Amino acid sequence: MNPHIPYERLLLKIAFAFAGSALSDSIFQVFTKLKPKNESPYIGAAYSKILQGKHEEAVKLLQEKALTLNPKSGSAYAYMGLALRLQDKVAESDTALASAKKCDDPLAARLADSIGQMKKIA
Repeated sequence: MNPHIPYERLLLKIAFAFAGSALSDSIFQVFTKLKPKNESPYIGAAYSKILQGKHEEAVKLLQEKALTLNPKSGSAYAYMGLALRLQDKVAESDTALASAKKCDDPLAARLADSIGQMKKIA
């Protein structure tokens, strides 16, 4: 048993609860060092960037980090679709969302469906 797992889960919960804040960014940055071969911290960091309105940074993080580590990450594609949709890049968003739906991740597929139904945000 890994004694760090409960702390990791707690820290991830805190990071997502404070997503969009400097605290969240710091926690995700630590996780990228602790889990350098796992795409999840990069997805969390990208989500935080999305909440900060830094959509281009989120897309770059997902493309260059998360999807490089796991090219089949449905969550990475779904959040990339969201960031692109928020930039009004609908065609690119739809491509990313379609990729999310093709992955073996039912939660990512549902998220992609929801994002795909979003109307243009003023």
